[in-house]
Amino acid sequence: MDVLDDDLLRFWKLLHDNKVKYIGKTQKDINKRLIRHINESNSNSKKDNWIKLLKKHNTLPIVELLDIGDNKNINSLEIYWISQFLTWGFDLKNTTNGGDGGWNNIKHTEASKEKMRNNNPNMKSVVLFDINMKPLKKFKSLREASRESELERPFILRSCTKNTTACGCYFKHSSIEFDENENWKSFLIKREYNSFFDLYTNEEWISIVKKSLSYKDICLNINQDYTNLIESKIYRIIKKLKIDTSHFTRKKQRNER
Repeated sequence: MDVLDDDLLRFWKLLHDNKVKYIGKTQKDINKRLIRHINESNSNSKKDNWIKLLKKHNTLPIVELLDIGDNKNINSLEIYWISQFLTWGFDLKNTTNGGDGGWNNIKHTEASKEKMRNNNPNMKSVVLFDINMKPLKKFKSLREASRESELERPFILRSCTKNTTACGCYFKHSSIEFDENENWKSFLIKREYNSFFDLYTNEEWISIVKKSLSYKDICLNINQDYTNLIESKIYRIIKKLKIDTSHFTRKKQRNER
């Protein structure tokens, strides 16, 4: 088993007919990584289904080196390249926007795990504070905080990074130790309008959309997983604020469906 420490990491792309379909990363030779993907395409993932379809037609993908990084920037580079190819219009078979691990047969050292947590807001611990900044509950990650509090992830991240309240409380990236309050949920003042529109001001939403090139790009900019439901919410905001999206590279004409 390889140990991931400070060795250089290779980012690569799988393509066929000059169409990039997958972005990956490895410490090993990229051609060996390709062979492994071809030989182990047994799941029902989008990537494996694509490879199985190519094999059925007696053809295979090719691999090309994309970039080189290290432990300090593995998450940011992966997020960047996946986002970049999506905004360029490529139909990637990646199932996430990157930056969330996914190393195969690699054991992370504690030092590299700490580096990953420091570079990725999704992996940092989050503490819920009441309005008087008394700690109430600690979560292992942003995802856990979102799941247990039943609040949208961008809503929590905005509180962490911009020192704003979220449903009457504060969320902060913190590693402090304290006795948790069993009734922490009672401090959250849930509002029916705990939605994307409530996350940002009109001007901020306009700025976010203008600097994005697709709905998936918007999700990346607000640290939200892309789903059809989330796209629908963003679409309604764009319509409500009458934001021009003619600059989108792959704009979905929802009103023509």
